[in-house]
Amino acid sequence: MVSRIEQVEQLCSGLRSLSRSSDRQLAELELRHILDSEQFRGSHRSCKFLQYVVEKALAGEFEALKERILGIELFARQLTYDTDHDSVVRVAANDVRRRLKDYYRIRPGSALRIDLPAGVYLPQIEVMPDRPVALAEAAPAPSAAATWRRIALISALAALVLALFLWQPSLRPVSQPFPWSALLKPDKVIDIIPADANLVMAKVRARQDIPIEAYNGRSFSYAGDLTGSFGSYLNHIPLTTVSDAVLASRISDLATRAGARSQVKACNRVDFSELKGEVPVVLLGSPMSNPWVQLLYDQLNFQVVHRFEDGFDVCVNRHPKPGELAVYVPTLNRQGFSEGYAIVTMVPNLTAKAPVLIIAGTSTEGTEAAGEFVTNPDRFADSLKKLGISSRGSVRHIELLIKTSFVSSAFATYEIVAYRTAP
Repeated sequence: MVSRIEQVEQLCSGLRSLSRSSDRQLAELELRHILDSEQFRGSHRSCKFLQYVVEKALAGEFEALKERILGIELFARQLTYDTDHDSVVRVAANDVRRRLKDYYRIRPGSALRIDLPAGVYLPQIEVMPDRPVALAEAAPAPSAAATWRRIALISALAALVLALFLWQPSLRPVSQPFPWSALLKPDKVIDIIPADANLVMAKVRARQDIPIEAYNGRSFSYAGDLTGSFGSYLNHIPLTTVSDAVLASRISDLATRAGARSQVKACNRVDFSELKGEVPVVLLGSPMSNPWVQLLYDQLNFQVVHRFEDGFDVCVNRHPKPGELAVYVPTLNRQGFSEGYAIVTMVPNLTAKAPVLIIAGTSTEGTEAAGEFVTNPDRFADSLKKLGISSRGSVRHIELLIKTSFVSSAFATYEIVAYRTAP
């Protein structure tokens, strides 16, 4: 019987071999097929889990595929969370295994198979031995007629490829609806600043806020009273969340399609000047994790605020209209169903020279849900249209308060519950 250590060693050896071969491209293609399948596309959590473990495995980052790290990176758990009592990673992995089994049950002829063996979080990626052989491996020599048919087919395909190369609509800038029409300009730059995950940990440990002046001047320590290599790690290595990294990638993709260029900057590597220039900026996260957001809070009616005495974020409505609440508080029940809130806001920067887009939630999942909403331009434009807001208009100030719902940390639905606009 193979021990768990031997099993892990065998999986690592196979993955290292795969990452050095041309079969890596086949694995990446198979992953995309799986994520787009009916077995997976209905579960955001399972897609995120499988994509993370496969991409880390192909990159050779096997140390990242441990239960504690998966809990921290994928499910926003604290560094010291108890893996014995919190089974979120094990539950998610079992769900992925079940979905993979269903996927391959109706696709037995796949050229490559991705599995997640029980007891480990290293995927098994196996090229099936009975896959179709390449033309170079075929023994019988083709007949003359078959050769000419092949030449004719290749010539036709070459002509089609040439035509597609000369006609490249996808390479031309594609105009985007509001708010991206204000943020993304051909040949211009947009800066994306994800949340600072280290800052959240520092504030939680200190149980108090860190002044923006101290953050800007680097006159505080992330580590607090922590010493040794871990304290040094916190002070020198900028970290963000997986969901913010994915959201930054989605925004970068929108920029590319619009003919613009994007720059992702670490939150603790910029300063006040970032919000005073002529470059549009996207800020991800609330002031708890992205302190630059609070510099614009005087302009905002909806604000995500952290209650240190309670240990969670709420959304404050500074000037409620009839039927609106003054404070929107997230909820969580024992069945794993939770509701949160997020804001999607675009306002001018500190000098009114460029727009700033803020995407912030009362939780990591809330920010992720709001990000998925706003980075789907067509869906976002439709939602604005229902509110009577033109997606092609010249609005400079818009605020949306979004109610989000989750089941076991997986994003389920969203609803715009209030909004504000100004020319």
